[in-house]
Amino acid sequence: MVAAQYRYQDNEEVTQMAAAHAVVQRKKSDDQVVQLIKDPEGAEGRVYRYKEGDTEHARDDAGHHWVKRTHYSSGKEYWTQQKHKKHSLHGRGTKNTNMGRGFVHGLMNVLSLQGGWNALRPFGYGKTKTVTNEVGYAYYPKRRYAQNMSQAAQQEMGVNYDVSATAYARHFGGHKKISYNWCHLGSFGLSGDDSVENIVVATTHNNTEQMAIEQALYDYKDKGFTVKVKARLARGTDHLAEYIYYQVWWGNFLVYSRTMDARRATEPTYKEIAGIKTSVRRALHKAMSRGAVRRYIQGWTTDFIDSGARYIGNLGNT
Repeated sequence: MVAAQYRYQDNEEVTQMAAAHAVVQRKKSDDQVVQLIKDPEGAEGRVYRYKEGDTEHARDDAGHHWVKRTHYSSGKEYWTQQKHKKHSLHGRGTKNTNMGRGFVHGLMNVLSLQGGWNALRPFGYGKTKTVTNEVGYAYYPKRRYAQNMSQAAQQEMGVNYDVSATAYARHFGGHKKISYNWCHLGSFGLSGDDSVENIVVATTHNNTEQMAIEQALYDYKDKGFTVKVKARLARGTDHLAEYIYYQVWWGNFLVYSRTMDARRATEPTYKEIAGIKTSVRRALHKAMSRGAVRRYIQGWTTDFIDSGARYIGNLGNT
């Protein structure tokens, strides 16, 4: 059976309606048999299809993944769902957030040009940390980020006792009632490491927001994606972040970006976390369904503009 799939695309997004137009044509004697190729059953939200070699794959907004197979005797095509490891945020997230705290914190960020708004400072910039990692597998026999960062903090603060991320942040003017984390710029689960160059100090709520992006990326290791993460640090510090700018690239094509307030004062809601994961998956699926030439052209045109719009739109994250 020879499959000829015709996709009608709207803004480069392959929808279920587009997939309904796909047909498989088969000649038997003088007759022509037409069979519809449908999306996998149980798919949630938008469905994107792409090929790896001669094998067709389908993924949906919820992270489900299918591979198309052909029955050896009947020639009938069908979908088989692939199993991926489930990832947890370890109890992070909340049903409702503190809107009052978020408003006050966002207003103060604007007035003082802190957090995401620090990017608009005409002068008085702090240092930056930037990492670039392939979205792939890595193995490190022993975690050492806490020891590495504590030693770096001791040296900067001039003390000789263990220093936590929260203690470090409060020493340099961080929030008094919000916890902080040692936050990896390049996730340890996505080929990042525990070096001081790869870690900053950011609030627990910011770390949760970034973890949502990373969890969505876990199922796309070794697919050709690259993350570029930049942290702007508070002036006069070596590790306390003001904001984190997260990018996902597919070759020379920017597929996703998000600016996060490293001083974030409100816990992300379950709805926000789910929305972040969905937006990441859609961006990756869209990239994987495009051709190389189209990626090259649009990497410097439409997606450059889209990235700029998302950057401005995320400046006020609280």
